[in-house]
Amino acid sequence: MKAIKLLGNKLLVIAALDRVNVKCCAHTFDDYDVYNLAIDAERRALELLGSVKAIIGTKASARSGKKLPNAYKYARRVNTITLERRASGWWLVELANVESWDKRATELKLTLTAAQDTIAIDRLRKGYTIA
Repeated sequence: MKAIKLLGNKLLVIAALDRVNVKCCAHTFDDYDVYNLAIDAERRALELLGSVKAIIGTKASARSGKKLPNAYKYARRVNTITLERRASGWWLVELANVESWDKRATELKLTLTAAQDTIAIDRLRKGYTIA
């Protein structure tokens, strides 16, 4: 799929979701969820790295759906999504509809570059000393 800049392109995001989901809607993302994921990813990346310049290149991935009870015995159709932070903001770079047996709720995972990992570790180490 062609990457879509989230800021100012709500209709393109909705169209991409419609194209991927077709008739599935119970456990999938909507545009509101996508924008909330980007906001959450921005907040978490800034907490780790400290500046907007440092978070460029960060990727955020998630799978849609709420937590299901253990007694639920069917697979469900969910979205997997990958967002990427570029200089101009968050971009939707990957979106798919897949069958999943996973009953857990949506979890956002950040993927950092090696340089960002070094920054995050350095920032963390400034917060404590070893006795």
